[in-house]
Amino acid sequence: MNLELLKRSPNKDFARCLYNVSFPDNQRREFNLIENLTKKDNFDFFIILNPSVNNNPIGIISLWYLSEYIFIEHFAIDTNNRSKGYGSKVLQELIDNVKIPIILEVEPIGDIISKKRIRFYENLNFKLLDYPYFQPSYVSGKESIEMNLMLHDSKLLDKKPLKEIITEIHSVVYGYKI
Repeated sequence: MNLELLKRSPNKDFARCLYNVSFPDNQRREFNLIENLTKKDNFDFFIILNPSVNNNPIGIISLWYLSEYIFIEHFAIDTNNRSKGYGSKVLQELIDNVKIPIILEVEPIGDIISKKRIRFYENLNFKLLDYPYFQPSYVSGKESIEMNLMLHDSKLLDKKPLKEIITEIHSVVYGYKI
């Protein structure tokens, strides 16, 4: 899979559409804010391209480069390309190339889709963390959302307490100050 930076991409409309249909309102920013975030040194938003099919766009992934790990904020594969192994391939390439821990959020186990999503990440050796976690709202005045964190490479927890990791995610990614 190839990754193309949003800020240099001719596929911005694809990215905007996939982002908006893949995540509920309370789990995403306005897309123009994403475009502004790409100016930061510690954030990248990529469009995932399939090299075996003319580099057609098939997905999106956004990454925050934090103190000792990467935080995946959003990750989605277009519905026409799901269940073909592309998502696993992208994440495995990321894991192999960055060689530092990776953290992401998932909805709590509740329905078939959330169970399937968690199993997808577990198949890539992410571990579901048993710790209360709430995603701060993207919109001021709205409620936080109960979520779970998943971690690839639990050695991070030997170096940094989970509470500190959560504080950093809340501060850097969501702009939430305690």
